[in-house]
Amino acid sequence: VVRRVLFIRLATDLRERYDILCVDTEFTRLPNPKEAVWGWAVQAKVLSIGIAALDGRAVPATFYGVRRLSHALKSLCTDFVISEVVPALAVAPADIEALTDRDLVASLDKFLRQRAAASGKPPLLAIDWLGDAYLIEAFSGREHEWLLLDDVAPVAAALGECFPASSVRHNALHDAASVRSTLNRIMNFHGDLLHPEQMQAVRDRLATVSWYTHFSSVPASFRKIQIEGLRPCYPGGTTPDEVLAAMGDGGRRILCLYPVGASIVQLFPSQPPPPLFMAVVRGVDLPAKLGLDWSYDYNWNLGMTLRCGSTQSNEDIVFEVALRSGSIACYEGVAPEHLRVKAKHNTDEDFDRWPNIQDVTENDLFIWPPSNVW
Repeated sequence: VVRRVLFIRLATDLRERYDILCVDTEFTRLPNPKEAVWGWAVQAKVLSIGIAALDGRAVPATFYGVRRLSHALKSLCTDFVISEVVPALAVAPADIEALTDRDLVASLDKFLRQRAAASGKPPLLAIDWLGDAYLIEAFSGREHEWLLLDDVAPVAAALGECFPASSVRHNALHDAASVRSTLNRIMNFHGDLLHPEQMQAVRDRLATVSWYTHFSSVPASFRKIQIEGLRPCYPGGTTPDEVLAAMGDGGRRILCLYPVGASIVQLFPSQPPPPLFMAVVRGVDLPAKLGLDWSYDYNWNLGMTLRCGSTQSNEDIVFEVALRSGSIACYEGVAPEHLRVKAKHNTDEDFDRWPNIQDVTENDLFIWPPSNVW
């Protein structure tokens, strides 16, 4: 009987709740085209199990167990397994070469107990194919919680055309290590975006948008912006841990800019009430420190969704989020010499014709009535 298998959705807080263990298996045969995977799991035989812990600080960080390949077990293997999988079994040193399934299960259970004691968390087994879950539960007689990564595009790429050159495909430990490396990059996505080199790449990509807009209140903000430029401020809400870790307390203050040409235009509840004036800044004049707008949950979460669903670069993902959600967050301000404003005589959106904010008075501004923007 194959036990119930519970799959958990990928989320960045899983590392705090679970000891995530990337798992891969090798076996005697794949399911036949019309064979149910849970039925296959009862019939197939495990050849090896490889595990690589996402958090390598707790030991043991890896597990690799193989079955000794008896004549009877080898006779159950398909030609592909004999030619591709069996030679790879010995590529990594095994923690146990088990004579029986029972011995391999006992060694696996011991590893999981050691990990639980070292990490202080329950295990969550991450796999790239649901067959691994059914196979291990049928093989071990144990229930586990699983993280299914079969629709996470970077994982599929890592096990395909992007498989590390230093590793051997069809070795369960090498495959598990490849999944671990990719999953680490995915789960560190928001933190990685805040590294200086990545911020520069993001800025270069966002600078390809010609103009960004910002609405501010009149008369409350105009004179200050005319002198100091646009400055970051606290937008309300909870600042993500990744931002605080990278930017310190200053990360709580952001300046939201809106790319011209985005699918939607964002006006947040924290926006000052009308009347408003509109300022624009060229993409090439964006601040150096910028990224996803964390004050807008959709924006922040969409970045992770796209990271899981594509093999695009991080900067391309931020660019797509900006155009789809209509907002970016800047951790630095924009100087007044880079700001143009719409004056009363500007009848169109030809931003090149708009005057610099330092060259106008409040009476020159085109004012947006509340009905136009709210």
